[in-house]
Amino acid sequence: MTAPLILPPQRSPRLGFSLLLALLALVAAGKVILADTLDPDCFWHIRVGQEIARQGWPHPLVDDLSFASIRRPWTPYSWLAEIAMKRLWDAGGFRAAIAVQAILESAFIILLGLCAVEFSRSVHGQPRYLASALAATMGGILSLAYLSFRPVTAALVGLSLIAWLLLRDRRMNQKSKAVWLVPPITAVLINIHFFALFAPVWVAALSIGDAMQFSRIPRRYCVLFLASLAACCLTPMLPGMIRSVLDYSNHDVMVRSGTVAEFRPFYAGAMGHISAALVGILLIAAIWQFVRTRRVFTR
Repeated sequence: MTAPLILPPQRSPRLGFSLLLALLALVAAGKVILADTLDPDCFWHIRVGQEIARQGWPHPLVDDLSFASIRRPWTPYSWLAEIAMKRLWDAGGFRAAIAVQAILESAFIILLGLCAVEFSRSVHGQPRYLASALAATMGGILSLAYLSFRPVTAALVGLSLIAWLLLRDRRMNQKSKAVWLVPPITAVLINIHFFALFAPVWVAALSIGDAMQFSRIPRRYCVLFLASLAACCLTPMLPGMIRSVLDYSNHDVMVRSGTVAEFRPFYAGAMGHISAALVGILLIAAIWQFVRTRRVFTR
């Protein structure tokens, strides 16, 4: 008698992806612990948190941070993050700041990978784990050099969570109950950074896509858009935040510059021209794919 054939145990692609994503998250945390120095902006945010605590609950500040302070009211629209940064620094100092930054950057990489998995499931009908891991890796390469202990890092993590909830809802044919967490997350993020405005913009973009493809907009997306838009108004600093965004988009008062680096268009500079060309190619490919898909469905 011949010996029975023993097949090797099957390896789960999902397990391999989880381990690889965990390794990428550890790399992100290691970069913070081993190589990072705190961004100078973090000390400014901590001092603003101190001024908010000294002058009372959030309101426009007239600060005396330096001899060059402008001595007129201005709005600390990231007030919630700045108060949290001050309290964290008071409780644990440099070590606590590094620990929180490492956690945030690791969470950002993990959420990038999860978003890529959800997107691949929607497009291909099944997860593409290797492609998703490569997407998370590329996202880390492009972003980790710019992330630091600042409010915008927490805002990006929150936006990544919102993106994952929206992509997950699309993959589940718009039947996910967890997507209704988007408005409360947005309400918190708007007090951390005005980048929370991307949440209703994303929902509006998905609604427009449904209208173009299916000639209708799901009612739940209309409700989700209105709820997310209303959540962006849930900040005590709303009028001042709008003024600050408009001011910073035109000039930087603190360094007397005609522009703020974060507000420069992505197509500025040599690398910006290359990025603009790539975006243009991607847009053409997306339009071609849309037209091709419409032809298939209308036959």
